[in-house]
Amino acid sequence: MTASQRLVLSCIQLQRILRALDPTPQLLPAEASALAVLIHGGRMTMGQLATFEDVRPPSMTRTVSALVEKQLVRRMANESDARQTLLEITRQGRTLFDQGQARRLQPLIHAIRALDSTALTRLVDALPVLESLCASLRADAQRAD
Repeated sequence: MTASQRLVLSCIQLQRILRALDPTPQLLPAEASALAVLIHGGRMTMGQLATFEDVRPPSMTRTVSALVEKQLVRRMANESDARQTLLEITRQGRTLFDQGQARRLQPLIHAIRALDSTALTRLVDALPVLESLCASLRADAQRAD
């Protein structure tokens, strides 16, 4: 298995494990993922969100409609292009996201605290590289849109 494959598999497994350990999930996985993209990516169109999530627009429309109905996301006019609608997180959406993230991070925090100092240093040293990879890939995705 290549380093890229191992990294992707580890990230997916970590996310799934933390989600499974959440004692009180409030959203479906697709809703939580879309909400996270809007939190971290800011306002965007439905098409941009669908592209980022790698789903077809009809699927994203259903997910966003559920988030709007729950008052976690709002649709707003795009002032620069009246044909488009922008999606934006609401205060309630931000609060729900923050609470869920805090719950889901607890098992990870405990696991990291249990690492020996060498493993902890290696993990912390790898974070800037991972963050740089994410930024680069995000820029590529935005250019492709």
